[in-house]
Amino acid sequence: MTHEQHTIAGVTVTIRTATANDAGRLHGYLSRLDRSERELRLPDKRVPTYEEIVGAVRHGGVLIALHAERGSELLGESAFTRSGDLAQVELSVAASWRRRGLGRLLLASSVEEVSAAGLVRCIAIVDRRNETAARWFARRGWTQSWDSGRFVFHHVL
Repeated sequence: MTHEQHTIAGVTVTIRTATANDAGRLHGYLSRLDRSERELRLPDKRVPTYEEIVGAVRHGGVLIALHAERGSELLGESAFTRSGDLAQVELSVAASWRRRGLGRLLLASSVEEVSAAGLVRCIAIVDRRNETAARWFARRGWTQSWDSGRFVFHHVL
């Protein structure tokens, strides 16, 4: 279970493993993404239901949501879905907190969780229109491939 504190732009930010009690906060955060952000950031382009989030968080190995918070404000989240020795990582950061290093911290925490779960490979799927995210993963050393009109980034632990 992750629980770390970092200072970003003079604000103490906590990155920790989500619990079922965080499901409402996560659902609210994802629901506030505008339509274009949902299409670019969520794998099936829809906000998971509250019940889906609760179920995923409770099953830990299926989805671990790491999020950073300032007080009650959710600033970003990261999750991974497990399939064999592979984890598919998903990540989003609130628009007002981008370009401050929060995404990098969330991704690093996710990779640590994936490794601790005994998985050896990660992928991140990025919509073809989200060139900013594609460049972001590439700058972090993830290997890029192309599949069915979307970028797929690979990282071996």
